[in-house]
Amino acid sequence: MKIIDIIKSVLPEGTAHGIRAILDGEVVAADASSEEDWGRCPAWPPDLFAVVATLVDRSSCYTLAGPDPDDLDSHVAYLNEVSRLAGQWTDVSSVPAGITSLWERLTGEFTNIEIDEVCEHTDVARLLLKLFAIADEACKGMGWSAPVNSSATDAGTQVEETQGQDTELAHLKIADLARTSLLSSPTDPVDRLLLPYAPTSLCSLVPMDIAIVLPKSMTAAVGCTVRSLSHHLALLPGYTQIEPTWRMADRAYPPGANTLELMRLLVVPFPFHIPDESFSLSREPRRLTDDLYTAGYFRLEPVWLKDDEGQDLTAEIVVNEVLRPLLEKAKVESRGEIIHGVLLPECALSAELGQEVAQLLAMEGIEFLITGALQRDASGNTKNIAQTHVVVPKNNEIGEDGMIMDVQFKHHRWRLDESQVARYALSFPDFAAAPDGRRAAQWWEDIDVANRKLPFYALRPDMSLTVLICEDLARNDPAMSVIRAVGPNLVVALLMDGPQLSVRWPARYATVLADDPGSSVLSITCAAMVDRSNWRESKPVRSIGLWRDAHGATQELSLPQGCHGMLLTLKANKKTQHTLDNRSDKDSTRQLTLKSMIPLALDRAVPWL
Repeated sequence: MKIIDIIKSVLPEGTAHGIRAILDGEVVAADASSEEDWGRCPAWPPDLFAVVATLVDRSSCYTLAGPDPDDLDSHVAYLNEVSRLAGQWTDVSSVPAGITSLWERLTGEFTNIEIDEVCEHTDVARLLLKLFAIADEACKGMGWSAPVNSSATDAGTQVEETQGQDTELAHLKIADLARTSLLSSPTDPVDRLLLPYAPTSLCSLVPMDIAIVLPKSMTAAVGCTVRSLSHHLALLPGYTQIEPTWRMADRAYPPGANTLELMRLLVVPFPFHIPDESFSLSREPRRLTDDLYTAGYFRLEPVWLKDDEGQDLTAEIVVNEVLRPLLEKAKVESRGEIIHGVLLPECALSAELGQEVAQLLAMEGIEFLITGALQRDASGNTKNIAQTHVVVPKNNEIGEDGMIMDVQFKHHRWRLDESQVARYALSFPDFAAAPDGRRAAQWWEDIDVANRKLPFYALRPDMSLTVLICEDLARNDPAMSVIRAVGPNLVVALLMDGPQLSVRWPARYATVLADDPGSSVLSITCAAMVDRSNWRESKPVRSIGLWRDAHGATQELSLPQGCHGMLLTLKANKKTQHTLDNRSDKDSTRQLTLKSMIPLALDRAVPWL
């Protein structure tokens, strides 16, 4: 396949439009030309990044990105040229002449070179690497909030002015269009210009079923891949197996705000008691042929969401009797400082209860709630979900004070075997009828695993997080390649599992992400499953969570008996990262470490807890 063939496959409609955006539900373009032409340089940096990164990745020319030790002056000149040209690229439809000439050379002189021969043509490889670096540097800060009184322009004002020019894109700033698109929500007014694929992709001309470009948090410090070549943008495969999204939870912090250095999380390992009847057989093995049977399945019933009289718990009860008192305790331990986030494990709540609890907690001053939940549709199908609720304050372009919620479905089913059933003292297999003469030795979680999503949140000007549900931490597909490309600073894994020990499986898989891309990983489980697992232990460890970071620190989060929550204080440490071609991010990366952990206990006994 030739270079031009790949360019055409990534940009199927050509580059003549310059850039496309959405206004009032209609597509508008900087250039109304209908010609299919690839000679014009893409006017939107993420589009250029998508096509060039695809070429760099498929040709493996990223392996040539380092400086020639015998000609360091040439590499210094390369770095200076990248910085100069990227700094000139600020307007949407005004591509600097130096970048245009590089693109024209690629689509002219080198257009018919085979992709597997690129590494043999040094001039082509250098050209691709230069265009890659320019597109990456031109997007510095894209997807991230800007401090109050910073030099960033006001996206809403700039877009409004542009709309007064017959929806022209000609004078729109690159940073403004990206910021407005990623701050928008489905309830916002539609009378402003937005990127067509946001929040799933930053691209304008590149369809998201071909390639996706998202903002990036961390650059892998190990290995030699295309992921190690960029600071600011991540290239992802097209939206076929999983749909990633990027949300800006912009709070407009003042420059130097102390709150940016620390993040305080309240972990509540609810439920504290899971009755045996919460697990039930849903499907038994059925015969397909003489020696072939279907699998066995189990279902979770959230019996723990009822009080002692069998009545459903309400959000008011959960918040007033458990979460609010624990938040108050956490604030006392923090000398009155804000508690930024509340975390609950896998399947802790129902989907409806999770939304209601989030609305009540928003009034307590938190910034976000992450909880696992069970969701059942009208047909009786069950989904194991994670809800991420982010409070959006009214001092942002998004409008009124409100809540953004993303729901993601578990990607992989939990499989119980006989040893786990015994460890958790579960009796549901004893009630098997074995209609076709076969009793199961393994039981799969009876949930729908379709429609896979992976949201990322930019919660600080320099920090992002994502959430995984139990088995999704251990399985490579489909989430891990996305996480390694984007490099979130924090990965939160919601589990329904036994004690979180440094020798168990969550620690092994957390270590992988801590090494590449360098994320900190926090796994949390419910106290109920920890206790059920510990019944067999002579020296039980009541560890309801595990912390692992890129510095090699592994900390079990042991919750004493009689305690109901844990306050974690995380510290954001400055770190300078370098790409394969030696570009520095100038100390803009943050790596999270665990500063302190404090167990919290309720003052009053809660009978249903």
